[in-house]
Amino acid sequence: MIKTWLLTSIAVFGLSVFAASGVLYKWKDADGNIKYGDRPPKGVPYERIKVRDSKGNAPTPITEKMEAKEQDNSNVREQLDKAQQQMNQACKIAKANMKTLETATRIKITGEDGEARQMTEEEREKKKAEMQEKIKQFCEESNDAKKK
Repeated sequence: MIKTWLLTSIAVFGLSVFAASGVLYKWKDADGNIKYGDRPPKGVPYERIKVRDSKGNAPTPITEKMEAKEQDNSNVREQLDKAQQQMNQACKIAKANMKTLETATRIKITGEDGEARQMTEEEREKKKAEMQEKIKQFCEESNDAKKK
């Protein structure tokens, strides 16, 4: 039992000494005992082990992947926020246009010939229908996104 404890203590101490290099090698000797070292053994199969420094700052493949995913998620969140702001703005514009169509007695528009003229009642009703669709599209989708 003392021999096992001594070997374990030496192994732990050895790991802490070799950890500064960031890489350890593990292998079995001719008697089947597990050995650790900072250099790979010659002529014996071994396993390469990455070791963090004492501060835990050494990046590992897992932490690198997690950081990359967090960055990707951050970019997606920024894009979603920007899209949400654009939807909110489009909603406000559509509602303001609808209010104008409903309350203004005369609305001037520029015709195809570039001349300013008064909007006809038929054109007003067509624009109202368009604004209703835009309000439905931008405002309701905007509200649905806020709920999520």
